[in-house]
Amino acid sequence: MSNKKLMEEHGLVFPRSEGIMAGELTVTAAGSGVGRSQLIEYTKYPKTPRLYGGNCVITEKLHGTNGTLIFQKDGAMTCGSRNRALTREKNGDNHGFLAWAAERQRELFHILGEGVHSGEWCGPGIEGNKHELEERVFFLFDTTLVQKLDHYSSQCAELQLWHVPVMYEGKFTPDIVARMMDELKMGRR
Repeated sequence: MSNKKLMEEHGLVFPRSEGIMAGELTVTAAGSGVGRSQLIEYTKYPKTPRLYGGNCVITEKLHGTNGTLIFQKDGAMTCGSRNRALTREKNGDNHGFLAWAAERQRELFHILGEGVHSGEWCGPGIEGNKHELEERVFFLFDTTLVQKLDHYSSQCAELQLWHVPVMYEGKFTPDIVARMMDELKMGRR
């Protein structure tokens, strides 16, 4: 019997979504309860406001592979990549991201808390390790967590948990992106 058929028999369906992340997403739990399916509700992504005149955050593009940690209220964790839930089955992990997260689940939950936490998993053996990292590191995309991660800096260093490098934070102007690109080209970042 196919996975899809089995899931349908148990009431787990893949509804068609309109827009970004609408409806429910079926994922396979990792860490505590590997192999168990859970339904996680996603809220439809809000309209993106226009940049002109507003504030923006510009971060450096990292070269790695996408990783996502989803924590429930009780600390149960699901790991995913951009397109799929990760499992402990052969070829089910994503460059060791699931194994890394499972070993550190309690500490990660303590720092990050309930919610969906996405980022870039970088280091040796991933996308040519363009950043020449000595160890694999998880860089969170959510720049609003910068102060929280700084508060736990020694624990984050042990966990190899960081936020993406912030290049600029402030008012958006038409020339700010070009200025940041020039700084990267000149090696100032």
